[in-house]
Parts: sequence; structure tokens; C-alpha cells
Amino acid sequence: MTSPEEWAVACSDAFVPLRVRSAAPMFSASIDQLRLSERVAVSRVASERSEVFRSSRVIAEHPRDDVLVSFHRHGSGAVRQNGREARLRRGSVVLYDTAAPYELLFPGRMAEAVVQVPRSLFGRTAGSLEEKLARPLPSTPSTRALTALACSVASGPDRDPVAEAAVAEAILGLLRAATASAPAPRDSRIDRVALRSVLLAFVDDHLGDPSLSPATLADAHHVSLRLVQQIFAESGTSPAEYIRERRLRRARTLILQGASIGRSASAAGFRDADTFSRAFKRVFGVVPSGYCSQEDPVGAPTGRRPAGQRG
Repeated sequence: MTSPEEWAVACSDAFVPLRVRSAAPMFSASIDQLRLSERVAVSRVASERSEVFRSSRVIAEHPRDDVLVSFHRHGSGAVRQNGREARLRRGSVVLYDTAAPYELLFPGRMAEAVVQVPRSLFGRTAGSLEEKLARPLPSTPSTRALTALACSVASGPDRDPVAEAAVAEAILGLLRAATASAPAPRDSRIDRVALRSVLLAFVDDHLGDPSLSPATLADAHHVSLRLVQQIFAESGTSPAEYIRERRLRRARTLILQGASIGRSASAAGFRDADTFSRAFKRVFGVVPSGYCSQEDPVGAPTGRRPAGQRG
């Protein structure tokens, strides 16, 4: 490729749709990609100075659910995502997520290998993916072995699907090990506080969805279920308990506003009236049909009066 426009098309075809912001006047670049399996592709990338990015608008138009792993081999650069910046130099290994905006900045000639894998690879066993984005992975035996393998993959005339599938599985295994062994960043406490706020807001926004659960909460934010459980445990509760409490309080508010019991239960995400009634009585001490007092003070399910009673 000899123009930014060609480079944008080539990168979009090889990886995910993106845009080129700037490039060297005498630009040249190349991509040599080998798809080892349905889940793993490895590309050798080289280019002159360039800046590429994937914006929220591009993501909305072309959603993808992959993670890209950069193995930097020559030159310098940077990966920016989620308010962080990872500096690239020879030997750096950095992850970035195609489902969130990112920028790749290369001030001069560079070369790297890029592995593309599904985000589902990180599941709930490798900790929070967000904690690892735009941060160089530490140099561990797993990371060094992964780098050597990824940088040795090359396309050729004699394809061996069996061997390529084995290499793909080896890459996936090493990547799991490399990310699982990565230590928590120094500012992880700040990240956890921010994530907690996002999780709480998500719960309130999706109370009407009967499928809302700790697992779907984790999946929606691309973090592990264990991390979600830890964050809620820090406040003395569990994600399941918090969701149930917020649902009941939402239903109680709707009843006090005059909505029917059935509509209130449905709007709060309860699938059937019996389950709702039992849970409501367990928390508030009275069945929904008997609850007619003014809304209780925040944090206290007291001051209620069943129907027919007066103070």
C-alpha cells in the first residue's frame, strides 16, 4: 500500500473497520495475514509513520467482538484505549479491544505481529479484561513463549491445516496463561470504584429485564463473574442480592404510585406473581396487596401500614 486510503481499507479488511488520521508523505505499508483457525488469525504488519483509530461511530456502524494483541518488533508507538496509553517498543505485548474506541500511534517506521482472537477467550477465568487493555503484559515465561510463537508464524505456499490448528490452540493456551498471570495494575482500586459505579447504574437501567443476573452483568461489561462478585462483596452484599433488592424497591415504588401489582412486578423484572409476592413479603413484611403506606424513608422498610389499618 502506498496511500493512507489504501492502508485504511487493508487494515479494515484484515482486522476491523477503522480510519487513518495521518500518515507519512512518502507512505508505504504491508500486511501479511494467516488465519490459523476460525478463532485465531496472525498478521505481520509494517508501515511508515501513521495514526489509525477506531471511533465510537465506526464501532456503532461495524460492531466487532475481538481482541487484538500487538507484538511489537521494530520502531516505537503507542496504544490508547479507556483513558490509558501503553508505549510500544521492541518486545512489548499489548492488548486492545475492538468493541471500544482505540488509537494506534506510530511516529516512524514500525513492524509488529498482531494476533486476533475472540473476546470470549478471556471468559471468567483470566480476571478482568478491562484491567489489561492498553497496558504492556509483564515479561513472564508464558508471555515470552507466546511472543516467540506469534512472531514465528508466517504464510507460505505449503499450508498444513492440522499443524495450523495446533499452533492456533497453542497461541490461545499461552495467551490465557499470559493474561491470567498478569499482576493487577497499581491503580486497580480506582478502576474498581469506577466499575462499581457502572455496574450499579447498569442494574438500575435493566431491572425490567427478567434475564438480568450476575452472569449477564459480567458479560455485558466484559469482566469476570468473580470480579463482579468481589466488587459487590466489598459493600457487604452479592450481585444477586443487590439485583433482587433493587427490583423489590422498584416494584414497591410503582405500587405506591398506583400501578397494579402485576404491572409493578413485571416492570421490576419478576417473571411470576407468586415469586414476587414471596420475595416482597420476606423483605417488607407484608404482601404487595397489603402495602398502601407512603414510601418509606430511604434504607428503611418501616412505617408501612397494611390496607385497612390507620395510625
